[in-house]
Amino acid sequence: MSRSLWIGVLLLGVAWVLRLPFLTFHSMWLDEAVAVWVARLPMPVLLERTMAFKEEASPPLYFLLLKGWMALAGDGEFAVRFFSAWWIVFGLAWLWHVGALAGRRSTRMVALALGASQPYLIWFSQEARVYGLLFALSAMSTVWLLKALRENRPHRWLLYALTLAAAYYVHLTAIFLTIVHLGLAFIAGHPLWSSRGGRGALALLILAGLPLAWRAWSGQREATLWWNPPLPPFEALRLVLTAWTVYHAPDSRLALLGALYGGVMLILGAWSERRIRAGLAGLALGLVFWYLSSQRFPLTSPRYLMSMTPLILAGLAVGIGNPAWRAGALAGWIGLAAVGFQYLWSPLNAKEDWRGAADWVAAHAGSHDVALFFAEYIRFPFFYYYSKPLDHDAFAHPIPDLAAAEEILSHLPLEAHDTLWYIRAHADWADPFDRIDQALRARYPVRMEVFPEKIRIRAYALRWTWPVLPSEAHPVGHRFTSGWMLVGFHHAGKDGVAPRRWGVFPPTRQLHLTLYWRRFPDADRNVQLQALLVHSDGITRIEGASPQGGVLERYPPSSWPAGLVVVDDRDFFLPAETLPGRYRLMVVVGHPTGSMESLTLDTIEVR
Repeated sequence: MSRSLWIGVLLLGVAWVLRLPFLTFHSMWLDEAVAVWVARLPMPVLLERTMAFKEEASPPLYFLLLKGWMALAGDGEFAVRFFSAWWIVFGLAWLWHVGALAGRRSTRMVALALGASQPYLIWFSQEARVYGLLFALSAMSTVWLLKALRENRPHRWLLYALTLAAAYYVHLTAIFLTIVHLGLAFIAGHPLWSSRGGRGALALLILAGLPLAWRAWSGQREATLWWNPPLPPFEALRLVLTAWTVYHAPDSRLALLGALYGGVMLILGAWSERRIRAGLAGLALGLVFWYLSSQRFPLTSPRYLMSMTPLILAGLAVGIGNPAWRAGALAGWIGLAAVGFQYLWSPLNAKEDWRGAADWVAAHAGSHDVALFFAEYIRFPFFYYYSKPLDHDAFAHPIPDLAAAEEILSHLPLEAHDTLWYIRAHADWADPFDRIDQALRARYPVRMEVFPEKIRIRAYALRWTWPVLPSEAHPVGHRFTSGWMLVGFHHAGKDGVAPRRWGVFPPTRQLHLTLYWRRFPDADRNVQLQALLVHSDGITRIEGASPQGGVLERYPPSSWPAGLVVVDDRDFFLPAETLPGRYRLMVVVGHPTGSMESLTLDTIEVR
């Protein structure tokens, strides 16, 4: 094997090293869970729903392949994301060939190095969606087109048409690549319609695309589409070049630097290599078509640029690979890629934390709880992780006023449950004024609230008194001299708390404690009930706060009914600078005279 092939194999190995360890770093988000849900459907239902372009806007090919993969490897996080990573690395092998056809001999190695280290492709390697397969088919079809334009052989045209048609059935944005290819061939002086093979390929592509176009038109005919606020051309160009260099860079200066670098490298490449000019001109046509389309449809997310990525990488490789400025250009790319890496696995770009949401609810929900989801499709990512039994309901439609919110709640069988978990995401369009929350707060005390990344969870006490201690609580049965008894408690911090971490579970930044009290008839009503975390130094203390609108706020202890078990929720909010060490979890009963009684419940490790 030649030296260049050894380098290619090494670069593919680097691509795997940059992907595999981080496949499960982020939680599966909504679109990924929907992909798994679609792939689990029976084959006829899968085909029907994906070709209807209503519940799922992507055609069926990816889901069919994912279904087969899941039958072999399972549907765990690593397995379904490995499927995407494999397709992208497979596409990188084809990108090697794109580079070889686009410029110098060294261009293929530079192109593969760029693809292996590009933050954009690394990000979509860890997402269980169609984009990895779309990248691979885009690279393959570009290779076959370039070879067909050079050799004009029937089997080259057939392979080109088949791979691009397959891309259509992965994602409709493959149409952007079609525009790029048409422009590339025309500007290169070999329009696709000028040869028999090219005309045959066009005919096959039209035949393959017509059913998709018809079904997409039929499925969206009754949908409400919107005219996006116009994106200024310079802003659109900056978005494109930023995505293909640093990708997620919240610092506007870094984003501008990435955009400038990408633009300069493409200009230098076109100036130094005549062979790449037609490809870059075709890419420009594809980007213009994307820009015009994005004024009508919500296509401004960088994910919709995936089909054009192989050609942009080839263009950058030509610009970087010129011997006159190769060292400086490579150093610039390494710096930008390093910047992009730090944001790939950062709280600043965290995906929806459904893993943390499901774990939090599982740790605190009782056997008689119920969940309400808004919008209804967010059940898919939640139940991807949640495995305990949980009664639930869901809805997804606009809530214009408080009366509509009350109408929804009136149809829910809440009387048979203890706690309502209201879980909301992707719903600002339908309930921007939180009418559902307003209606719930008017009816019930708040037990707890937690905010995993891009998700909101509030628990409402449908019942705040129990005849006996719930089964999930840890029994205590300690009676204080004031006539109050701590019947039991519950928390999820047995494995410790790490306030410096940015997830919500295992408990981080917030420790929730539930106390269960019983007041005897002769109890002193004028007591103060406290929950504390006390450091082993005896000085550092953190007090647990009752949630706003909670039982303590709505019903002071003096009004609690005697003999029943009352739920009392407290939250310990732990800032990052919290002193690490062992803390005693304590309850304190304070008397009007100033005397206090305390009881240590547990020990919590703060890391």
